[in-house]
Amino acid sequence: MGKYRACIRDNTGKGRCDLTLLYSDPVILREAVADMAAPFTDVGITKVMALDAQGFALGALVAQALSAGLVFVRKAGKIAWQTYSVEVVDYTRTAKTLEIAEGVLDSNDKVLVVDDWSETGGQLRGAIALAERCGAEVIGMAAINIDDAVLQDTRLSPYKLHYIEHYR
Repeated sequence: MGKYRACIRDNTGKGRCDLTLLYSDPVILREAVADMAAPFTDVGITKVMALDAQGFALGALVAQALSAGLVFVRKAGKIAWQTYSVEVVDYTRTAKTLEIAEGVLDSNDKVLVVDDWSETGGQLRGAIALAERCGAEVIGMAAINIDDAVLQDTRLSPYKLHYIEHYR
């Protein structure tokens, strides 16, 4: 059992894991954020892209730990500005559109994508596509868990994929 396993509740009926115990414990949350940020502290991350919605809290905390800016990757129609968008298929096998606001990334940015969990890599690949469309350099992803299928996805092999708990 890993360091954070006791804070993850499996809810097979919903097809998701519950992370509220991890989020609600200030000591565990601080350790989790530090562990997520650790491999990226010396690579010059300038922006953290946080994925809608569970990734928002983690992304904000990781951005703070890395002294980086924060970019929200939102579902379609949630950003009150012009956007760049990409179509993805998420873990529910549902197609959706992800967006970022125009002007939040440029060719000077080194990006870390943050989410709570990556089951299929669809949203991760979408976030990478958005960042690279803006000319930014994507360094990698940090998450609580990254499923094996994502870790073995050759489309993601150029990026550092870091997780703090191998759940499945």
